Amino acid sequence: MARDFLGSSLCNLLGAGCTLLVLAASPVTMITMGALYIYECPAAPVIPLYVIVFGISVLLVIGLIVLPKSLCPGAQCSIMLSLSILSLILFVFIWIIYGSYHIYSIHPPNYNKNLSDTNRVNNSIYSPPAPDTTSVLTLDDQNQNQNQNQSLLNFNHTRMISNNQTLMKMIQTLAQSKSNWQISESNGEHLNTSRFTDVVPYCDRTVYLFAFWITTLVYGFIGTCLVIGICLCVCMKFFLSLVEHIYG
Repeated sequence: MARDFLGSSLCNLLGAGCTLLVLAASPVTMITMGALYIYECPAAPVIPLYVIVFGISVLLVIGLIVLPKSLCPGAQCSIMLSLSILSLILFVFIWIIYGSYHIYSIHPPNYNKNLSDTNRVNNSIYSPPAPDTTSVLTLDDQNQNQNQNQSLLNFNHTRMISNNQTLMKMIQTLAQSKSNWQISESNGEHLNTSRFTDVVPYCDRTVYLFAFWITTLVYGFIGTCLVIGICLCVCMKFFLSLVEHIYG
């Protein structure tokens, strides 16, 4: 008896494990895809997280439904287990609706990681700073004070030297101002012609299409089940009314 019980327990355990592995293929794929592309969807960062949580929730529901029936086929389902399964199913349904909003709101997303948005261009105009136009101190006034105490014979010679120095200083000042203007204008043109564009938020094609089709298939499955259930109810009511009409 002990060997038969041990053998049946091992068979039930192996059967439960194989069944769980087959049913868990899709949730494990969801968890893997979401973990691999967790940072690859800046356009909607919730999508990879949605895939991961969706896979974990489905895996828990499958485990709670399959394992007790496989390990103890004759055992009755407890109220706590039933409430846990219903709570998880309700959470999965709400989570699907939440994820659907993020998936369908950006459809179709940008798949190009380096695409720039030409509609959002920063055309800020660079205003070059005003050149330094401070007056240069000339030597004319100083030389005039000195020339008043000099003799009349050296007046013309001294004034000529003063004028030459003043002229050279003014020429240097004008050349420096012109070079400053040219540098400012070249910098302004360079900054005005450079256009700073914003990068469009993207979402990786693999994780987005995976989440999109998984969600779409779930909605299709739910819709198909509802249509089949409504059709069965209508057919059963029709046959019951027909039988009552014939044998009534």
